[in-house]
Amino acid sequence: MSPPSPMDAPSIELVPLGVADLRVTRLCFGTGTLFRLHSSRQRQRLLDAAYALGIRHFDTARSYGLGDAEREVGRFVARHRGSVTVATKFGMRVSRTGSLLKPLQTAARRVVGMFPGLRKQLRKRQLPIIAPRAFDLASAKDSLQTSLRELAVERIDVLFLHEPDQGTEIDPELANWLATARDEGLIRTWGLSGPLTSILAVREQSPALGAVMQYASDAVSRVAGPVPPNCPRVTYSPFANALEPILATLARSSSAMHDWQRRLDLPAAKASVAELLLTDSCTEPNRDPVVFSTTSVRHLETLVQAAYDPVMLGRVPEFRKWIANHMSSPGAGTAG
Repeated sequence: MSPPSPMDAPSIELVPLGVADLRVTRLCFGTGTLFRLHSSRQRQRLLDAAYALGIRHFDTARSYGLGDAEREVGRFVARHRGSVTVATKFGMRVSRTGSLLKPLQTAARRVVGMFPGLRKQLRKRQLPIIAPRAFDLASAKDSLQTSLRELAVERIDVLFLHEPDQGTEIDPELANWLATARDEGLIRTWGLSGPLTSILAVREQSPALGAVMQYASDAVSRVAGPVPPNCPRVTYSPFANALEPILATLARSSSAMHDWQRRLDLPAAKASVAELLLTDSCTEPNRDPVVFSTTSVRHLETLVQAAYDPVMLGRVPEFRKWIANHMSSPGAGTAG
């Protein structure tokens, strides 16, 4: 299947982020799962498909792909220089174990994909592939230079601290260094990325670090989640912590299933739920840019088309009522 042509793609609007004159597309593509694809050719095809669909903002991190994702994104950016924006993150580092596993990750992911039961066992074992987070100046400077080199860019649009929390030790001079990096033209702006409750605590302690807040948000967690601050915001993870709880509720509750069919007239299937979750994430009053990901070109196309389909947009109010009725109890869904 070829990537969709720009003429076939919906018009994804550019929106001001609210800082550094940055404008990003409402839909943004995340690369945290990019290395689940087994070859660079597949990964580039996926990124090109996102571009063809109108997406112009791409989110990555030093730790993604065990440290290889930025280089892959850099190959893509080189073909579209000047027409895309890129965010990356620092602080979450690949451990020595992760570095040793890096040359084997493509083969390992292929094996795990062939045996779903193996994936569950590996999750239980929790191999220490990520080292403790580091937000000292030396690590930050080294990470930024590495990101600039791997992405093959002169300036990074948004540089995030990667999932700091209240217990994280952060160098008191980090905000001043970030401002200097901006003034030197190495970054356009910076911010905090992670679960909202965690980064709110960090922002309360160090307000200057929270120029942009990027946090996990989905239709279920928004029902009872904390109120985000009044500052430039990006959300991510519209599926991860909502998709399975919704499907589980539909499977176990006949009343929830009946209400779904009555309100939405859609199959109670994974694809339909994912399309609704993404559409909800970029529909009023949720108008912040949203980062999402998939490893399938076909799924990418259907998700983007659904988010701009007037029929699907018209279903969002009923979807939100369904969530309020069936997913608002404690434990129904959590922010990731």
